[in-house]
Amino acid sequence: MSVVLLASPSGSGLGESRERLLPELERFVGAGNVEWVDIEEILCNDPGIREEIEQVERTFDPYHIVPDWKMYRVTRLGRHDVIDLWRKAADKAITRLRQSQKPLRVLVLNLTYFNLERREFYFPANLSHLVHTLAAHGLTPRRVALLFDDIFDTYFRLAGLGEEHFEAVPEVFEYQKRLFEFAVERLKSEPGRSLTDPYQRFLLILEWTITVLSVILSWRKAETLYCENLAVQLRSGGDPVSFLPFAVKQPVSVLARWLANPNTPSVYLSHNISEFRRNHNDGEEWSAQVGEINRIPHLLDDVAVIMPTAIDEYRFCKLQYDTGGGCFLPSLADRWPVMDDVLYGGAPPGAPNYSYLFHQLGIPESGELSDWMSCRWDRFESEMVDDPYVSGLLRSLVDQIIEQVALRDHLLVAHCDKICVYRPYQRPTLSGGVDAEVEHWKWLRSGRSRTGIAFLHSKSEIGRACSMDPVWREGVEQQTVRQRTPESSALRGGTLDTQVRTEEKERWVATKMEPYVYGRPGVASFVFDDEDLIGNPVPDVALQFLRSTDPAAERNWSTEDAVSFWDMTAGDIEQGQ
Repeated sequence: MSVVLLASPSGSGLGESRERLLPELERFVGAGNVEWVDIEEILCNDPGIREEIEQVERTFDPYHIVPDWKMYRVTRLGRHDVIDLWRKAADKAITRLRQSQKPLRVLVLNLTYFNLERREFYFPANLSHLVHTLAAHGLTPRRVALLFDDIFDTYFRLAGLGEEHFEAVPEVFEYQKRLFEFAVERLKSEPGRSLTDPYQRFLLILEWTITVLSVILSWRKAETLYCENLAVQLRSGGDPVSFLPFAVKQPVSVLARWLANPNTPSVYLSHNISEFRRNHNDGEEWSAQVGEINRIPHLLDDVAVIMPTAIDEYRFCKLQYDTGGGCFLPSLADRWPVMDDVLYGGAPPGAPNYSYLFHQLGIPESGELSDWMSCRWDRFESEMVDDPYVSGLLRSLVDQIIEQVALRDHLLVAHCDKICVYRPYQRPTLSGGVDAEVEHWKWLRSGRSRTGIAFLHSKSEIGRACSMDPVWREGVEQQTVRQRTPESSALRGGTLDTQVRTEEKERWVATKMEPYVYGRPGVASFVFDDEDLIGNPVPDVALQFLRSTDPAAERNWSTEDAVSFWDMTAGDIEQGQ
């Protein structure tokens, strides 16, 4: 018997993901062998809890009872009532799990609630009670996963846009109603504003949308940290509990394998993103290497490969000024291509790129309200160029996105069993994100993620990285120092080539291929010919390392290979290339 917990903030497409995840879980454990229990379904459907909700409603609003049994009916109650109801629903859910005879039991829960009217976040779950109750029933979770999605898809679900295309949760933000309320509030606080001016109406839409996106970012951050804390508390009993943040734009088989088989190792694939995006934004097709990277999770069928590009939010376009600098625009560049067979469900028109995010989709084609809202940003580009307020609004959102990129990626570094640094040298230095992730791994002294890190290079890329500025100057400096060594030293005499010892050549090259972690335990470094990586992005020797539970340091290149890289670098320097 295996118990796993699956958490998700609202608007992440959990309902759509369930339709894809359940059949895949049954592929691993057998048809009909998965018990799926959702605490929120109990909150909305259990007769006893429904009666309690109605009693609470009658005490404060006897003449306005919401007819539908949806989560909005629960979350509009006071937080203390919701916390009490959530505990009772959790107890019922855990009892149902205990009574089940199925070998895989999934407990689904939302750990963070938000009430728009009161603008309040709170945690409905008492984690210590939840952990104690699970233990009292003999249920010991081994896996805790957190599902989430890009904030742009989440925004469309929570605002009730594109309902015909995917599961929407319109009662959370209700676009048409909430935008009108937001406009009224702004007019009260800023009486100089006018709704008769199209640009002013556009600014209101922009402000409201950024406000909602900021709330979604805060919501996801709270759910992430609270879910990680739940995994920590479950682990406090001594049994290993793995935590995995999992974005839904990843293959469903990866999550199903990780949940169903507790022996499946998780590997975070750290790779360059910005260089590929810059080339694409300059008018090129996405590189063939992007397709190879996207194939890796499908190719490694006994490893759960976690992809950083399953979330891709840091892609606002920018208008560059002739005088330098520029301003952000309410428009998004293409997201990193979505992999095949992902958890992500149906989507409204424009997804997943949402290039015209602020020209709202799903608005009726006629009527005054429609006219009021249909304000495409590109009608106002000339006004925005002279309006620093727009770029400032977008900059505030971009800063929040950047902060969450670091939070999410470092969580993955900390919790995955292995890190695979994949072909990081598109230019002669590591990308900023890869650089920070490797540096973070160096400081992890304990925990599952400290078991190994593997660097996979192509021969041409590592050669190019070792032979370009500023690396050239470092090699020249080392050789020049040897040339100036006094005749009385141990290195006196000899040619330029013999004055730099072989072991020093190897060390110099290795520090370029294993930055920050050269010589540390659990580090692997592999170099392959370019053609060997086409169609087989992770060759067997590297895959063996990623599979191993107690990996030793490993390389597929020798001292002689390091010397050849050094000599190639020296040759390039001598030729002034």
